[in-house]
Amino acid sequence: MRIKDRMTNFPTASISTVIQLIIDDTRVFREVAELGNELAHLGNQLIGAETKARIGIIFDWDNYWALEYTSGPTVDLYYVDQIQRYYETLYHNQVAVDIIPVDADFEQYDMILAPVLYMVKKGTAEKLEQFVAKGGTFLTSFMSGIVDQSDNVHLGGYPGPLRKLLGIWVEEIDALAPEKRNTVEFGSRDCNKPSYECSMLCDLLHLEGAEAIAEYKSDFYKGMPAVTKNSFGKGEAWYLATLPEKEMLQEIIDHLLKEKNIVGFGVQPEGIEITSRVKDGKEFIFVMNHTDEAQTVANSFVGYEDILSSAEGTEELLLEPFGVRIYTK
Repeated sequence: MRIKDRMTNFPTASISTVIQLIIDDTRVFREVAELGNELAHLGNQLIGAETKARIGIIFDWDNYWALEYTSGPTVDLYYVDQIQRYYETLYHNQVAVDIIPVDADFEQYDMILAPVLYMVKKGTAEKLEQFVAKGGTFLTSFMSGIVDQSDNVHLGGYPGPLRKLLGIWVEEIDALAPEKRNTVEFGSRDCNKPSYECSMLCDLLHLEGAEAIAEYKSDFYKGMPAVTKNSFGKGEAWYLATLPEKEMLQEIIDHLLKEKNIVGFGVQPEGIEITSRVKDGKEFIFVMNHTDEAQTVANSFVGYEDILSSAEGTEELLLEPFGVRIYTK
């Protein structure tokens, strides 16, 4: 029945009644009412639940500002873009990750990623050394260890205070023209491809205890290390001397995940996100469809129950547009 027909049937209705009839017919009202019903059904089950991430990505605001306002070596280098690239490699596998400051407790993680850690503040290198020595995996990249907390250049060669941990000395930082590409080759290492493209910046570095995992294949730095790994105590410190293409970075991160036995929810269709939270030892798995089309989720949820509908999980889930399931055992 249309609104005006309702009003005709209730000619003596009050203004508030008419307004309520109109509100009841709106999309926003229906969606808010549905949300209210879901929240009432959930109660306090999820209050206090936490994501248990084993990986941290360092994001430092001082580092951000210092790198953004540095005079070189290229205007195409943006801190947030680099952080995003690494985050996406983990999101690709639906692996939980924390974005952490430099003064975070590193001991709760198995792996720490810190791309373009341009500013290394007092005490940070020592914290990272302790983390790796105890068995952690650390990865950083070009333009790291350049300045201190006062934006003064670290003396003694790059990557400054990270030099001992990474086992390398960077002789030169070469900026490539926007259209220029180089090639990185992994040699005999078991990789999806023997070589990949790199761009933007290429460090010329020398090994000081680290192992060359991949090398440049052209220009005047042909044969020089492009990816290195340094054993430090019980752990490893990795360095990417250039900006790798997406597939190369994904392969490196996938290798590290496998080494640390970190398993996510696997590659999903575009727009599907799966994450979990834990409360009092009980895991809640959130499955979300961020698209306006139905999507098939490959993961099996047999043995689980959707706490929103009380329906049992299935081997294959067809998730409606913008649909959500919250599974638990």
